[in-house]
Amino acid sequence: MEDINKEIRKNALSNGVIIGIIILVMSIVLLYLMSSWVSMMALAVSGGLTFVVYILCAIFFSIDLRKKVGGFWSFRQAVSGIFIMFLVATIVSTIGNYIFTQFIEKDLTVKMVENIKTATSNFMSNQGVDQATIDQKMSEMDVDMAGKLHPTAMDYVKNLLTSVIVMFICALIFAAIFKKERPIVISDDES
Repeated sequence: MEDINKEIRKNALSNGVIIGIIILVMSIVLLYLMSSWVSMMALAVSGGLTFVVYILCAIFFSIDLRKKVGGFWSFRQAVSGIFIMFLVATIVSTIGNYIFTQFIEKDLTVKMVENIKTATSNFMSNQGVDQATIDQKMSEMDVDMAGKLHPTAMDYVKNLLTSVIVMFICALIFAAIFKKERPIVISDDES
């Protein structure tokens, strides 16, 4: 029993690193797209597509993790393995995103924010919203985005805690779906 738990942790770590790299690459591509697209529809579609890819990765690697440990695992083993996998993926992608946006492409986040503001303003104009309302919305977005561009240590802690809770809930859901108990074989030895 201890061997399978060790095997689950080992494989969850490696799968988590792979998922984290996939998410990191997708996040970087999404940053570039969001800094250049001006259409609200394009921004929404790219976000939706990214979400679908995340879910497909989680499904694929959860099934892969179960296969790597022999095809059977209890609910508890599934929860711990999937949670470790999600946690490692989040750590890898978060550190990678931080390094990318702070040291490699420092201005990309600002460009993305400006592009989102432009897309929002264009969308509101096309919907016939008066200029005073648009200006008010842009000033609200400036205040909101300023906090997001320069987060405090407490912001990081709150985001981390929220992420851990969401990951655990997702791990519970995925474990309920992908658990597969080993069948119990009852033999009748009356010969």
